[in-house]
This record gives sequence, structure tokens and C-alpha cells, in this order.
Amino acid sequence: MQNLLSTKIPGYDKHVDFERDFTAGYDAAVQRARRLDEVAEADNDAGRNPTTGVWRLTESIRSDS
Repeated sequence: MQNLLSTKIPGYDKHVDFERDFTAGYDAAVQRARRLDEVAEADNDAGRNPTTGVWRLTESIRSDS
């Protein structure tokens, strides 16, 4: 995982600075994930691939901060 992160995050050193590295794309990522869940639920196929509930966790953590 460290090797993969170092290819995606310039200067990665076992620490991720969320504000610096991810804030810019976070809201769009959550919107995409929510939309995938909504489409799957509308098709009566909740939890199908490629859906994930991780956006719920990150939103929960974010709102607690």
C-alpha cells in the first residue's frame, strides 16, 4: 500500500495530510459514491459492485471534526 500511495500522493511519507492531499476532490467523490448507491437502490440491488458505504463513514468522521 505504501508503494501505491507514493505513486498517487507526491511526497508521501507514511503520513497523509487530508487537507492538503484530498480536500479538493472529496466532495465530488462523495457525490459520485452517493449516486452509485442511489442507482443501485433504485434498481433494487443495494450493495452491488461498484457501490460502497465508505462515504457514510467519512462523512460521519468529517462532521465530528
